[in-house]
Amino acid sequence: SHAGPSGLHTGPRATLALDSGKIYLMSSESTLYCYDQASGAELWNRNINTELGFQCYQPERGEASSPVIEGNLILFCFGTGGAALNKSDGSKAWCNSEGTTQYASFCSPTVYSSGPDRIAAFVATTSGTGGPCKGVKVATGEIVWTFYPPGGFSCSDLMVYGNKIWFSQGYYDGRTSVAYTLGTGTLPQAATGCIGAGSTPNTLYNGYMYGIDRTTAAGPNRLTCMDAQNGASKWSGVDNDECGGCIACGNKILLATQAGSWPSEHCDIVLADSSPAAYSELGRQTLWNGPTGGNGSGNAGGHLRPSIANGKLYVRQYDGKLVCFNVVGTPS
Repeated sequence: SHAGPSGLHTGPRATLALDSGKIYLMSSESTLYCYDQASGAELWNRNINTELGFQCYQPERGEASSPVIEGNLILFCFGTGGAALNKSDGSKAWCNSEGTTQYASFCSPTVYSSGPDRIAAFVATTSGTGGPCKGVKVATGEIVWTFYPPGGFSCSDLMVYGNKIWFSQGYYDGRTSVAYTLGTGTLPQAATGCIGAGSTPNTLYNGYMYGIDRTTAAGPNRLTCMDAQNGASKWSGVDNDECGGCIACGNKILLATQAGSWPSEHCDIVLADSSPAAYSELGRQTLWNGPTGGNGSGNAGGHLRPSIANGKLYVRQYDGKLVCFNVVGTPS
C-alpha cells in the first residue's frame, strides 16, 4: 500500500483489480502499480497525471477511480471521456482528454454490452463542479453518447439497468438521482429518483438500488431502497446513518455506516432485508467508536463498502488499517 499525500485521509482510495495473476492498484497520488500476485513483486508503475496531463481535483483527498479490466485494457475515469492503458505495461491505449486541464474522477467506469460492442460509461469532473458523462467504445475509445447531469459532481458510479443509466448527484443540496435512456448522441432524461448519494456508493440488486440518501447536507440521511425502473422510493431506514457503502449479501443488504455526528461518531455495520416491501433492520453492531484519522470530521470509516468472504467481514478505517471480524458463530 502507499501512504499518499498528507490531508484528510491516508492510504489508497481505489479498489484494486486482480487479473491473470496480476494485481493492479491505483494510489491516491494517481500512480498505477502492477504487482505479481504470487510474489508481491512490483512489475511496473505509471503516473497517470504525469503521462496523460491530468490533475487530481482535490489532491488532499486523493485519486479514487478504481481500475476496471476489460480484455487487454485497464479503464479509468479520467477527464471527460475516460482513458485506457494496456495492462501488459501500462502504456496508453487511448485517451479522450489528453493534454488538457482535466480532473480525475472519484468514480470508476461502468461497463456494459450494446450489440457487438462493450461500452464504458465515465463520470467527468470538470474544475471540481461536475461535467458531462460519456459512453465510449472500449475497443477504440470512440465516444457514442453523452448526457449532462443537472449539476454537482458525483462520487457514486453510474449504474445500468435495462435501457437506463442512473447518475446519483453528490455534495450539494438538492442532490438527486437521474436516469437517462441509453442510445447514441445526447441521451434523453428518462426518470428521477430518490437517492442523492453524496460521497458514498450505491448498490444495484434484483432491480432495486440501495444507498444512503443524502439529499441535503443537514440530513436526515437514511439507507434507501429505490425502484431502478422508475426511481420510486420503496423504503428508507433510520435517521443519521451519515454516510456508508453497502453490498448485497444473499438476499440482504450489508452496510458499513458512519453513524452519529462528530466528535461522537461511530462506525456501525448494519444488516437489512433487501425486500422492497418495507425496511427491516435485522441487526446492527458498532465496530468502533470515534474518528480513526483525518481532519476530525466525517472519518469514522463509513464511506467505504465492506467486504465479506469465508465467514470474515473486512472494513477499512480511514487511518489505513484493514480490520477483520469473524461473522460465523461458533456451533454450540
